[in-house]
Amino acid sequence: MFGDGLSHVFIDAYSHEEEDFASKNAAQLDKWVFEKVKKYFQQSTHSSNATELLKEDKVVFFLHLLGLDTNGHGNKPHSKEYIDNILVVDEGIKEIVELFENFYGDNRTAYLFTADHGMTDWGSHGAGSDDEIETPFVAWGSSIAQSKLKRVVNQVDLAPLMSSLIGIAIPMNSVGILRLELLDVQSKMKYQAACSNLKQMVEQYSIKREERKRTALPMMFREYKGFAPVILQRVNSEVSRLVDSRRFDAAAALCLEWIPRARDALIYFHRYHRVLLRIREPT
Repeated sequence: MFGDGLSHVFIDAYSHEEEDFASKNAAQLDKWVFEKVKKYFQQSTHSSNATELLKEDKVVFFLHLLGLDTNGHGNKPHSKEYIDNILVVDEGIKEIVELFENFYGDNRTAYLFTADHGMTDWGSHGAGSDDEIETPFVAWGSSIAQSKLKRVVNQVDLAPLMSSLIGIAIPMNSVGILRLELLDVQSKMKYQAACSNLKQMVEQYSIKREERKRTALPMMFREYKGFAPVILQRVNSEVSRLVDSRRFDAAAALCLEWIPRARDALIYFHRYHRVLLRIREPT
C-alpha cells in the first residue's frame, strides 16, 4: 500500500493467514509489530547494510498497531481485553523509544502517536459523533515543543508537521496547515516551514484556478473574493521585506495567516463546477 514501486521503502507485515494467530488475543498483533522492530535493530549488529539504512538521514518508522482496533471492535472499548491491549501498547512504545534512543544516542528522534479514528462504546465507527471522529495525538522528542496544554489538531495537519520535522517538501496534495506552536526550532526554521506550507498551498490553488478559468467562458469566470494573484504578490513582497529585516517570527506569522485563506480559495475552485440539487418534497 505505501511502498509499491518505491525502492527506499521497506515493509514487513503479517499476511491475512498469519493474522489468525491472534484470533483469541488480538494484542498479539501489536506485540508482533514491536518484536519485528526489535529484531531489525538486532540484525543491524551483524549486517552492515542494515546499519547503513538505519543511519541514513530522514529515516521514518511507521508502526501500524492493529490489535487495539481489533479488540475495540470485537470485545468493545471498555472490555478487559481492550484495557490489557492498551497496557501492551504502552509497554511496547516505552521499549521502542528506549531502543531508538540507545541506538542513535543523539536526541534527534521525534515521536508521533495517533489513531485514524475513534469508536463508540459498542465498538463501531463511521458516523460523525465525537467518540468516532476524535482521536488521541501525542508528540514528543526532538524539535517538539513541550506543553501540558491540550490542543485540537486536525489529522490533515500531521502531513506538514511530519514534513517539517524531517526536512522534506510537504506532500503535493496535502491540505494540512502547519501547527507551528508544536515545533521547538529556531525562528528562521519556523519561517522556512511556514513559507513552504504557504507556497505548497498556493501552488495547488494556482493550478486549480487555471483549470477552472481555462474551461469557463470569460464573462462567466468568477474569482475567489479576497484571494487573487495580485493579492499574493503583495503578500510575497511583505514576507520578503520581513525576511530581509530578519524578522522571521513576523514572516512566519504572516505566512500562517494566509495559509487558511489559500486553502479556502483552493476548496472554492475545487468545488467550482459543483451543482447544487434542490429536491422538492412531494405535495
